Amino acid sequence: MIPVVTGRGRRFLIISERDLDRPVRSGKYVRAYCHIHGGDHTRSLALHASGWGFCFNATCRAFSASFEATVLVAEWNPEAAQNLQRWNRLGSDQGAVLPALGTPGPIQDAREPDDQPAPQTLPPTEPPQWQRDELGVLYRVYSSGFLQACLRHALAQAYLEARGTPPRVAAETGMGYLPPYEELPRKVRWDGQLRIPPWWCQRIIFPVGVWWPDGSTRLGFCGRSLVGWQPGMTEKAHQEALEQPGMPRRWLKTWPHGWFGYEPEGLGTWVLLVEGPFDRCALLAAGFQPNEVIALVGTGARVYWLPERVKTVVLALDGDAGGENASAQLVEHLRRDDRAVVNSAPPRDGLGKDWSERWQRHGQRGLVSLSELGSRLRRAGS
Repeated sequence: MIPVVTGRGRRFLIISERDLDRPVRSGKYVRAYCHIHGGDHTRSLALHASGWGFCFNATCRAFSASFEATVLVAEWNPEAAQNLQRWNRLGSDQGAVLPALGTPGPIQDAREPDDQPAPQTLPPTEPPQWQRDELGVLYRVYSSGFLQACLRHALAQAYLEARGTPPRVAAETGMGYLPPYEELPRKVRWDGQLRIPPWWCQRIIFPVGVWWPDGSTRLGFCGRSLVGWQPGMTEKAHQEALEQPGMPRRWLKTWPHGWFGYEPEGLGTWVLLVEGPFDRCALLAAGFQPNEVIALVGTGARVYWLPERVKTVVLALDGDAGGENASAQLVEHLRRDDRAVVNSAPPRDGLGKDWSERWQRHGQRGLVSLSELGSRLRRAGS
């Protein structure tokens, strides 16, 4: 095992295939008991066919909370291993040499008779108790239908109307609204054990799908603050107002990364990735189907969350510097994962930098390029 620190400070471990502990195939990935931290209760080491991987155990040197690669199997990607050696600022005084490179040996299939099912793995990090309590409270009021019913609140209705989000879209996406704390009924504020966090109040709440290392999908939430918003106010003006001292954060999340609209069992052969929840709402209002559009919530979501049947991914992120940088990173990950990539950022035609703004200001005219692409993809898949 060779530790590597690049000039930019990124840390990697180069390992040898012969060190892998009882590896098994699982789709495009290989899972193994992690020899780096000595874990033998679950196959927490996840490796892509390209050789890159990471460990799900937070105590491991190969752990990555954002699921970024931190490990490289030298035999599976000799060129990358040699490059890491050249970029290693630790120098040769570590006494490390590359393992002898050769043809990768056979890896047993993941469902051989003597392979007992691994127990469900824990999430990448165990959130602190306050965060688990916060999620539990939000789940309680969400599952009761209270948040969805509160979309009838005058402020929420005015805001959604200004964003061009019709009631049909609000209902089918499962979004809700949590009114100001002083307006909440007593039984909603407190269930006898946990109180509603006041900082989540006066927000549009979106359900967020979170991929768990055991392959399941968990429910989280993100919330957009309406504090300080008034009818007629632009999104830019409201953002600037929320950036003033003493104002709440514009967005809150119960988990650092997830996807709004992430229901993998319903996805087809292609999907659009947009940058935010209201971009997805705009496309659904314009006629896209719920299983055709997913919105990023945070930057930690990874392309391998997508089922293998999704062969084409349309990157329809914002047409600004942030969207361009995110698109460039996603293109690399998608192509490494053998997906076809179509980059379809909003045109630079003065109609708006993101799909929500373009829909809000210009309706169908602002989405022409993306609507035409969607029609072509549907015809190709039919």
